[in-house]
Amino acid sequence: MVEWNPVARSPFALRVPSGEKREVRLVDCTPYTKQLVRSRGVDAFAVPHGRTETTAGGALVVGTAPGEWFVLAPPEASSTTSLDLAADAHVIDLTHGRALLRLTGERSDRVLQKLCAVDLHDRVTPNHTAFRSSVAKVVTDVVREDDDGERSYLLLSEWSVGQYLADAVLDAGARFR
Repeated sequence: MVEWNPVARSPFALRVPSGEKREVRLVDCTPYTKQLVRSRGVDAFAVPHGRTETTAGGALVVGTAPGEWFVLAPPEASSTTSLDLAADAHVIDLTHGRALLRLTGERSDRVLQKLCAVDLHDRVTPNHTAFRSSVAKVVTDVVREDDDGERSYLLLSEWSVGQYLADAVLDAGARFR
């Protein structure tokens, strides 16, 4: 039997100058495992809607809606296959259907404020917060997940609009590069 290991291809061709330190950085995280977990009865995870939690295996569980979670994990980390899920939980692998960007930097909230109508101040959207909104007119799951104490947002969208979203974020953050 031949073992098949699919490769997650990115929709992005990020045209970001390299070398110099930038105030805001955009990184393509599309190869991450992206799984949607749905459960009608018992909660599959103890993560409430609008919040996040990192598992012992390194996966990020995002409460996207009541009874619905995204599990995001770097390709080398464990995902839902290592989690103890409720019997009625259904897992849908969206790794190849969703694009994932990470926007990081002290002023990343200012970049997103140009593209999104949600208040991104710490008192409204602190670290470990998740919401679904229009970002540059694209339905996007936005996850505030700071990286080593630095403000950072994960932007999860349909794969087909990934390049458009990346270009819009780069354009909005041009003055911070």
